[in-house]
Amino acid sequence: MVEIKAARGIDDKHVAQILGYLKATTLSHGLLVNFGSAKFQIRKFKM
Repeated sequence: MVEIKAARGIDDKHVAQILGYLKATTLSHGLLVNFGSAKFQIRKFKM
């Protein structure tokens, strides 16, 4: 699953959102990508 954001930074609420998506589906891996900050951010998650 890939969650794309355009925020100033990755917040705890963004992390909670993708973890909730992973728990609600049968998927086990996710990426949280943020294009809104001055520097490109990406975080990987595994359930």
